[in-house]
Amino acid sequence: MDSVLHIFNGDCAYDAWRGAGGKGEALVWRENYLEGDCSGGVSLDAGAFLRRRAAFLARMSGVPPEPVILRALFRQEEELIRAADRGRRLLLFFDCCMFDFAILGRIFFLLADRPVLPPIDWAVLAATGPTVEFFQSGKMPFRSLGREAIDLGAAAWRAAVAGREALERLAATADFSPLPELRDAVERRCAEFPGADGLGRTERQILEIIRSGEQSPVGIFRALGRYEKLPFLGDTSCWRLIDDLAARGLLRLSGLPEGRTVLDGLSGGELSAVRILID
Repeated sequence: MDSVLHIFNGDCAYDAWRGAGGKGEALVWRENYLEGDCSGGVSLDAGAFLRRRAAFLARMSGVPPEPVILRALFRQEEELIRAADRGRRLLLFFDCCMFDFAILGRIFFLLADRPVLPPIDWAVLAATGPTVEFFQSGKMPFRSLGREAIDLGAAAWRAAVAGREALERLAATADFSPLPELRDAVERRCAEFPGADGLGRTERQILEIIRSGEQSPVGIFRALGRYEKLPFLGDTSCWRLIDDLAARGLLRLSGLPEGRTVLDGLSGGELSAVRILID
C-alpha cells in the first residue's frame, strides 16, 4: 500500500499531476459546498448529510444518478478516514480560494476528531490553475499542517454550515495564524451573504458587468474572474447564478433555444447565441 494519499481539489489538478508524471494513490474530491444546503454538515450524522448532498447534486446536474453520486460521496470520505487512521501521509493539492477552502474545511472537520493525526502536508496550488508545467516545475510550496491548523479549518466548516452569524463571528474573532490564508476565504464567503439590496457580492458583480455592456454568458463569466483576487467560480455555477437572477426578474435572457428557459445545461454553441439584458 502506498504510504501517501494524494488528495486533489478536482479533476483538472489531478489530470495535470498525472500528466506531469505524478505517481501514487490519489483521491479526487468532487463536491461543491458553495452551492446547495450544507446546514446539516455538523448536526446530521454523516450518512444523512451525504444523502442530502447527493440529492441536491443529482438535481443540479442530472447525471450521474443520485445513487451513483451517493456512493462516490461515501467513498471519498471513507477513503480519507481510512488513510488517516492507518497513519498514511495526506498530501493535499488545493489553492487558497474559497471554493477550495470549503472542501478543505470538510476534510479538516472529518480529521479533527481523530485522536492522532497522520502527517498532513498542503501543496499550495497556483491561483491561476494547475498545469502540467506547474507540477513539473517542482516549485510548489509545501506546508506541514498540525493540530491547530486542522482545528481552525474544522471550526470554519462548522461556522460556514451554521450560517451567517456564526461565520461572521469567526471572521471577526478567530486567530488565523495557524492557517493565515483561511482569513481571506472566510471574509470572501461572508461577502456572499445578501446585503441591503438582497444581493450577494457575485450577484452584484454580474449585474455591474451587464450594465457595463457585456451581454454574452462567457464574457460575463470571464469578467467575473477579474473582480477576484482568487477566482473560485466555475462556469456552470455562474450560469446558475444568472438563471436565478433572471427568475427574480433582475435580468432577461434573450436568444435561448426554443423550449429552454435557463442557461444551465446549454451547449457551447447554444450559449454563444444568448444575450443577457437588463431592461
